[in-house]
Amino acid sequence: MKITVFLWFSILCSTLLLGQQRRPIKGKLLYKNTVVIAANVINNTAQTNTITDGEG
Repeated sequence: MKITVFLWFSILCSTLLLGQQRRPIKGKLLYKNTVVIAANVINNTAQTNTITDGEG
């Protein structure tokens, strides 16, 4: 019984953790209603970064 519960719990956890997909977010970086150019934006969760262009 304990092995069956542990097995199902493991399958459920791995499905939830591995089933996530990344999708890009689109938006503008603004400061006082002005587009910010060449700002370094860091995503702490994914450990990635990017630099804004002329469109923010």
